[in-house]
Amino acid sequence: MEDTNGKRKTPRRFIRIIQGIFYIIIFIMFTTIFIGFCYHLMTVLMGVESLSEMISWQNPPIRSEYEEYVHQLVMNSKDPNHLRFQESRTNPKPPSTVKKNHFEETKDRILARYEYNQIHRPKIVPTPPNERNLPWDNLYNVLNEWNPDNPEIPENFQERLQHFNYGDPYERSLAEAYRNAEIPFKLYNVSEFNEISFKWDEKYLESSISNMKTVGHVEKSKDNHFMFWRSVNKRLKNYEPPTEIIHNVNFPKYLKIAKQADIEKWNTSKEHYYFMLGVPPHDHHYFIGKDLTSFSTTKANFFITNPTANKGIQCRFGMRGVIAECHYDSGKNMVAMLHGQKRYIITPPWSCPYLGIIADPKHPSYRHSIIDWSDLNQAKANKFEKADAIDTVLHVGEVLYIPSFWFHYIVSLEYSIQCNSRSGFPPGRKGYNYIQQCFNNQ
Repeated sequence: MEDTNGKRKTPRRFIRIIQGIFYIIIFIMFTTIFIGFCYHLMTVLMGVESLSEMISWQNPPIRSEYEEYVHQLVMNSKDPNHLRFQESRTNPKPPSTVKKNHFEETKDRILARYEYNQIHRPKIVPTPPNERNLPWDNLYNVLNEWNPDNPEIPENFQERLQHFNYGDPYERSLAEAYRNAEIPFKLYNVSEFNEISFKWDEKYLESSISNMKTVGHVEKSKDNHFMFWRSVNKRLKNYEPPTEIIHNVNFPKYLKIAKQADIEKWNTSKEHYYFMLGVPPHDHHYFIGKDLTSFSTTKANFFITNPTANKGIQCRFGMRGVIAECHYDSGKNMVAMLHGQKRYIITPPWSCPYLGIIADPKHPSYRHSIIDWSDLNQAKANKFEKADAIDTVLHVGEVLYIPSFWFHYIVSLEYSIQCNSRSGFPPGRKGYNYIQQCFNNQ
């Protein structure tokens, strides 16, 4: 179309289309800005950092009987200053599986654990970091700041490992990513283990363990140090086992000794005892396999990723001050704390050259360290300042993941029950190359 001067005119319809597109773009821009502002405002008001956390906040996971009890207990304990249980407030009813005397004994522990998780849990890092970029300290500093012979937690102790809420689908997915990346971490709010921590009271354990005489034993040490050892090879002349297996101490007697050690705060020079139980893979005959179904499973789950490679379940009943010397295990290791608390010092495979690990497979204490970590002179002589380490305290109800071939040194801070299960190597046996190189250079 042309005007009277012969120039081509732009159709009005085309102009309207351009204007419509322009108005749509402006509308989308302002809508996006408005939605972004509202999203930011909601995350600030709700105290979350992402959409996933917001969804989890609005739709919390269904609580078990135990979890609902803990939730109500915690809610009734809040005051403006701190989290403390107040007898004047209405007490929630404990789960039907909890006996009254055990409930009274563990009520304060539940609140203490809740405080611990709320106050000291490090900020979540969603993406698993490179293993070299974990918040490492050097091993000598770790031991110097808190000597292993002291079972009292220092006031300035701070957790460095990531903690994930297993009851939160979002955080559970983060934990799975850490597990797959072979990075150590801790879980809390695992229904099964929380409920077992109540179920395994003294009477239940006494009656259940009495039927397990062939799968458990007690070891005695002249002090608080326990070095693992197996049957002695005849070619090792003059070898003396570091501990003694004794047969005249049953579980009730052991428990009495362990409680006495807590009350009297035994020093390291007294004789110490370590009670150990174990069941084979997929065992459901004894109470351990029946109760710890996540560990005795025949189907893959979060804790046992390869059931065919499962090593069974090992339970350790520790007493105040007991030290399990540094060692590594093969297989993905899940450690559940069912009573009390233990300290774990975790050291990566590349620190092997400084740890004094026994490399001879025929030695009774193969894979274990010959160095006394509580002796700082030995630590300094072996250049522990060159070894990376992370210190953590595993509380009742928590689960610690220790990757394959990672070293760990364990201290029982009080009477405690810890059960663990291992399953399968990581792809390519990640970490084993450091162990091979370390042993070849000895």
